[in-house]
Amino acid sequence: AGKDELTGLLDRRSFIARARERLTHDGVHELVVADLDRLRRLNEALGHERADLVLAALGSRLAAAFPEGSILGRIGEDEFAVLCEPKGYEPAELLRTALEQPLRIAGFDIHPTLTIGAVSAEGGEDAPEAAELVRRAELAVEAAAANGRGSAAAYGRSMETDGLSRLALEADLRG
Repeated sequence: AGKDELTGLLDRRSFIARARERLTHDGVHELVVADLDRLRRLNEALGHERADLVLAALGSRLAAAFPEGSILGRIGEDEFAVLCEPKGYEPAELLRTALEQPLRIAGFDIHPTLTIGAVSAEGGEDAPEAAELVRRAELAVEAAAANGRGSAAAYGRSMETDGLSRLALEADLRG
């Protein structure tokens, strides 16, 4: 499987491939995507090498926080994802608790904050396509970001119409 070199987590392509396979199993699955707020600011303030240490530390924390069998990935520069069957825990909260702990990197105290999007899906024959599920979770992240850093949102169908309306508006403005 393709691994992200920095964190040891699955890369985007491998995450989606593993998620696709997992979604064939019956049961409720939850996909949580977390966007690390202010990564660009961290890169500017600390330099890329130190900012990479922050990402690596967050990857380790993510791996330690979730039960075995959870699918974990770094699916974008500042984006982490988890697909799991939430039995007895709330995945978005577990992710936030694990990753929003202060870090000390090269003498600097870093206080990571995350913007989180989540979507649930029923697995089995009629399960949604994994890439589509990731897209929905990322839409939820965008919706959460509109409420400010550190927010969270669950995917809802209304997010689709918002996105389509924005696309239509952008087309009109260009036209």
